[in-house]
Amino acid sequence: MKIARKRNTITGSIWGILNRSFCIILPFIIRTIIIYKFGEQYLGLNSLFTSILRVLSLSDLGITSAVVYYMYKPIAEDDYETLSALMLLYKRVYFVIGIIITVIGLLLIPVLPKLINGDYPPEINIYILYIIYLVNTSVSYFFFAYKECILTAYQRNDIINIVRLVTYGIQFLVQIVILLVLKNYYMYTAIMIISTLSRGFLNSFIVNRKYPFIKCCGRLDKKAIGDIKYNMFGITLERVCTVSRGTCDDIIISASLGLSALTVFDNYYYILSAVSSIMTVIEGALIAGVGNSIVTETIDKNFYNYKKINFIYMWLAGWCSICMICLYQPFMRLWVGSKLMINRFSMILFCVYFLVASLSSVSNVYSTAAGLWFKMKTKSILEVVLNLVMNIIFVNFFGINGILVATIITLLFINFIYGSKVLFDNYFIGISIKEIIIIQIKNVLLTIFIAVPTYLLTLFFKNKNGWISIIIPLIICLIIPNLLFAILLKDNIYFKEYRSSLKKIIG
Repeated sequence: MKIARKRNTITGSIWGILNRSFCIILPFIIRTIIIYKFGEQYLGLNSLFTSILRVLSLSDLGITSAVVYYMYKPIAEDDYETLSALMLLYKRVYFVIGIIITVIGLLLIPVLPKLINGDYPPEINIYILYIIYLVNTSVSYFFFAYKECILTAYQRNDIINIVRLVTYGIQFLVQIVILLVLKNYYMYTAIMIISTLSRGFLNSFIVNRKYPFIKCCGRLDKKAIGDIKYNMFGITLERVCTVSRGTCDDIIISASLGLSALTVFDNYYYILSAVSSIMTVIEGALIAGVGNSIVTETIDKNFYNYKKINFIYMWLAGWCSICMICLYQPFMRLWVGSKLMINRFSMILFCVYFLVASLSSVSNVYSTAAGLWFKMKTKSILEVVLNLVMNIIFVNFFGINGILVATIITLLFINFIYGSKVLFDNYFIGISIKEIIIIQIKNVLLTIFIAVPTYLLTLFFKNKNGWISIIIPLIICLIIPNLLFAILLKDNIYFKEYRSSLKKIIG
């Protein structure tokens, strides 16, 4: 079966953006309620426990991506026997992972107070709260969550996002009611468990109805199992470096600067991750289509598509960076007030963080789709170690700025430059990496060139009262940067292709 890549990418992206938008707005409301009704220390605890359990969840990332990767070929060949065997393997491993997470999570209970510098809310039992978070993380591994990989491999991210939209939507609405009416923080967190279980059951029901020919049965040959184990190691390392950017930052800030500082950092990081999650939706919608393309198309054709995708991705990333630098401070001032704000230089570092992280996004999509996880092991180890060491050193001298600078350095030199080199050495063989580095340098310079006049223009409205300080700069950011991008890139071959496609869609 040849997947309808363009259609599935578009529908998956649309539903993904709707889902992410919904899952940004309602949690934003929840964060606001917690800050004003409970205090920033409650939000700090939420961030700390989420970060700890996100690290524990890293153990599933290898098998998930490996199994999906090995589904591309049998899907293209309609080999349902192999798909069924892969599903059974995934189910068994997921069960084992759930047990491992539960055991390790329980062993961490005695050290929880050592991860918090200073006080935490005296009316909260941090052990009970942590166990609720642990159960929510563990329970998904025992109830049908493994079936989501079928939808991912068939590039049906639209279905995945619809399920998430429904379950998360109900969860967030119920949590808001609990916080405002019952004011019970334990109940607020316990609702997550019901939502997680519902998501697993819905995915299972949809997969059973849509793909009844795929059962949890059969055996893979030893070579296939060996290949999966081989790639699991590389994938896990690659995902460790991705997740560690946020989780290690939170843990180090909590241990070094306290829960209040962690809340300030995470308020800004929440906005950054909200924007990043929209971009991640596009990446997720692309991966299965790119994987199918790698199986069915030539390397030259895929490299052309790589540059074409990178063109529109960096346009979006550049525009998002400009919006962030113009709107970050006015929005934070209106949302949390001056007490929980950082200075302008720190804010700019957050914007640089986002833009630099975007440089390697398309390369990461192709590396994942091409199954280069084990080849990326050195890059992943270097990024984790370098980022962690610099975080620990820099936070003592520069505070939050040290955390941001350490992450930016590792993203630029390890994740982008070294990671792209591995991709070109092992998949785009014979094509020089210099071409993509030059392209990305031009993209960054173009973004800076457009950001400066846009930012200076929005400064005229920085002292306006209320929403005026946000609405007018937002209108400026919607029009001016995209207009300048379109004018300066009008002769680009990829811009002409996208413009032609857009005309056909409108027609």
